[in-house]
Formats: sequence, C-alpha cells, structure tokens
Amino acid sequence: MASVRKLPSGRWMAETYNHGIRKSWTFEAADKKEAKKIAASAEAEDREQTRRNMTLDDALAAYIETCKAQGYSPATVAEYTSRKRQSYTDISDKRIDALTIHDIQAQLDKRINSGKSVKTVRNDWFLLRAVLATYAPNINLSRVRIAKRQSRPKMILREAMPAQIMDAVKDAPADFQIYVALAMFAGLRPSEAYALRWRDLSAEPITVLSDPPYQVGEISVSSALVRDEKGIYTRKPPKTESGKRTQTIAWSLFAFIYALKSRGKADDQMLTMKPNSATKRWGMRRKALPVPDGMRLYDLRHLYATAVANSGASEEELAARMGHSTSAFSHAVYVELFEEKQRNTNRALARATDSTFAQITNEITNERKIMQQ
Repeated sequence: MASVRKLPSGRWMAETYNHGIRKSWTFEAADKKEAKKIAASAEAEDREQTRRNMTLDDALAAYIETCKAQGYSPATVAEYTSRKRQSYTDISDKRIDALTIHDIQAQLDKRINSGKSVKTVRNDWFLLRAVLATYAPNINLSRVRIAKRQSRPKMILREAMPAQIMDAVKDAPADFQIYVALAMFAGLRPSEAYALRWRDLSAEPITVLSDPPYQVGEISVSSALVRDEKGIYTRKPPKTESGKRTQTIAWSLFAFIYALKSRGKADDQMLTMKPNSATKRWGMRRKALPVPDGMRLYDLRHLYATAVANSGASEEELAARMGHSTSAFSHAVYVELFEEKQRNTNRALARATDSTFAQITNEITNERKIMQQ
C-alpha cells in the first residue's frame, strides 16, 4: 500500500513497492486524505500496467521472492526456482495477459509426453496455478486437465533384502554405507542423516532389562540439511513437530557405524559426503544391487517401514518412527503394507478359529448322527 508524507515545500510524496521495485513521486493535494486517494489510484494503475507488461517468467520470479519474504523453506524455494527454469520453457516469455488455457494445456501435455512423471507435472501445475491466481486472476483455469494420478503399489520388500544390500555395498566409502544403513534400519531421509552431529547418537549402549536383556542406542533427529536455490546446504527444522523424533535402534547399528568412523567432537557433523553425492553413488550401483528397478536411496526407508509394520506396530507408531505428521499420512503412503498386514491377521485368526471349532463341530455332528439312529 502506498505511503504518503508532506514535504517542506507543501507538496506530497508517495512511495510504493511493486514486485520488488520501489517507486516514489511527488504531487499536489489539498490534504492527507486527498493525497492518500491520489496515491492509491496511481499505485493501482501502476500495478495494472506492470501486470500487463509482465511475462510469465517475471511473475514466477515475483512469486518466488514473495515466498522467500514469507519464510518458505530453502528446499521449497530451490524447487520453485528449478521449476521456473525448466518447466515452462515454451511459455515463459509470454506476457501473462496474453496467456490462454490452450498455451498452458499444451505446455503441461508436452511435459507429460517428454516422460515426466504425473506427480512432477501436477506439481508444475500447482505452482503455475498459484502464480496465475496472484498475477492474472482473470484467466479461467477450470478447463485445464492433468493426467490422472497413476497410483503404483508401494515397495513392500523382502526381509532378506537389507542384509543383501549391506553386503553388496561393503566395499563402498564409509559415509555411503552409513547413509544406506540409516535409511534401512532407522528410517532416516538422506537430508536427516546428513544433518546428524555426533551428539545425536548414543556413545554407549543402553541395556534394556528383560529376559534376556538386550542393548540399544538412540538417534535424535531434530533437523535436516537441504540445498537452497543457490545449491548451498542449509540446516532447517522439520516441517512439523512430528519430524523431531528419537529412534531407538539395536546397538549393533551403532557398533557398525563406530567400526567405520571414529566418534568425533559432539558438535561435529557425522557425515561429510553430501546427500546428492550419496544419491548419485546409489544410482551408479543400483543395477548391481538386489533392489526393484527405479528404487532410490530415499526409498530404502520403505524397508524400515515394512519392518516396523511387520513387528506389530500400529499406524500411529509407524507415523512416529517415520516422522510423518499424522497416521493418516502413513496409511496413505503405506496402505498396501497395512492391507497385507490385515490379510496376515485374518489368516491367523481363521486358522485359530478353525483349530478351536473343528473338533467341537465334529463332536456335535457325531452326536446328532447317534441321536438320529
């Protein structure tokens, strides 16, 4: 909104901030009320002129600057910046007041036909829709259509797979092995693993008194290191409080880590290999590993989720361990896993019921036959 102030000369000066550009001008007015009205009218006209001259690329840049000012995470800003650069190449130079839904539909269809996933193109559309709603609200976007989300079964993986993977990467650098182990046995995202400091890991085993007793350690997850729009890794808190969690893991995982790396100072970062380097290394080794086609380093978390669910944990417990905001989200991500768990429960109950009633039913049947004789 334009601000106005009276100058010593008796004239009025107005200042506006429009899409990152600060402007000021002077004018005559009878009083402050009239000055505000004149400034507001001039500001509205200036914004409309700017909008008419704005290309889609300009609008995307302005929207991203607004997101920065509102405190969006570096990862989100980096993603928007990447989409601005890559996702709208055929229409980025078009003025937004000249854009048609046919232009938009053609761009999105081209992305789909080039092999981009439905999820990627839907995210392209969500950003574009937000930008146009802000800077070109008169465009009717209701007829734009995106290919339907193609759901594919989540990876419910064999119990033997983690041991096979760890054996297959035992010749890799220590940091890479730790990335893999933390994903499969603690459910950590690569960005969460990279953010770990030595103080986040138990230095000594914790003995759990049971029969027989066993030893565990704890991993405290409280942040992630992600790249901003300049590619610089920045520490950030999780999106929700549920992202902060303490994982209790068998001490053998900690013994494995300490065998690979000597424990450093409490505030030292544990891993020096960046997540993008670990991801690239995983991509180079994946074909030789006993994993499904297309499985990412990030997807190794599914192995941990499968183990948690198979242990008898509830959806709420799985959500807490995976750092999901709600159990509903966990259910949506791992719905096939819980359906399989339900089938196993049904089979076990059916067997138990059969064994309980089979003999009783036979006895009743035999008694009826005797009575009928």
